[in-house]
Amino acid sequence: MTTSYPPTLGLVLAGGLARRMGGGDKARIEIGGVSILDRVLATLSAQCTGSSSTLTAIPGASPIPA
Repeated sequence: MTTSYPPTLGLVLAGGLARRMGGGDKARIEIGGVSILDRVLATLSAQCTGSSSTLTAIPGASPIPA
């Protein structure tokens, strides 16, 4: 028996000043050479049929391509 499910969409909200992580742009902090944002998007894409990224940059920071 095959069960049909509606498409699962994902949403990533990234932003903030990362005060507890030493400051800076959380989305760009790298762990093992891979940014936190790239890690989240890779996990999300494996679980969802579609995704949307909304990035809130720190004032003065350069934009992150979505």
